[in-house]
Amino acid sequence: MNIFLFGATGGTGKEILIKLLEQKHQVFALARNPEALNIANDNLKIIKGSIYNPETATL
Repeated sequence: MNIFLFGATGGTGKEILIKLLEQKHQVFALARNPEALNIANDNLKIIKGSIYNPETATL
């Protein structure tokens, strides 16, 4: 399943992200600071940006 996750760098978001990746979901995570994730996984695509400023989002 493809999932778009907001808040992946927060405590709860990071736990949700880990569980989704363990279940082999394809996850697209939006993060203002992608370096804060420290997670490498073939099923994870990190999008740098903010929901408050969507035109700045980059893969």
